Amino acid sequence: MKIIKFLELFGVIFLIYGTSLLFKVDYNFYNNLNFSIFKPSINFFQIFNFIYVILISLSISEVFYINKNDCLQKNFIIKIVCNLISFIFIKIFFNMHDLFLTFLASIFLFISLLYLYENISYFNYKSTRYLDINVLYSLLLSGFLFCLYVLNSI
Repeated sequence: MKIIKFLELFGVIFLIYGTSLLFKVDYNFYNNLNFSIFKPSINFFQIFNFIYVILISLSISEVFYINKNDCLQKNFIIKIVCNLISFIFIKIFFNMHDLFLTFLASIFLFISLLYLYENISYFNYKSTRYLDINVLYSLLLSGFLFCLYVLNSI
């Protein structure tokens, strides 16, 4: 019975974050960008975005499952919403062909993920093990988008 409640909670959070995976990315714009050093395929980002959604859903649902009443603080909910918005904004700005705003959205994603990491570690430190890969991914994504912006604005 406990696993069913956890899976229901995981499913709801996964669906909330998973809707951002439905945004279509402009592949032609990405392929036309100037980045001769190392340009991963678009499938790399799709796979990591899917992993990102699974891991953050696991972490948040585990914290909500263990600390039901404490997690309903306004501060924690705002951090989750900020992280979700910044995750969605990366795709929106990239589809608008604006690399600078995409870079700023990736910085905002990294910062909001660090705040969320801090808050999750306050409730349950074991739940942060899912977010380690997400923090690293958002940091690398910010660096990659910064390089794309610099190389394509010159």
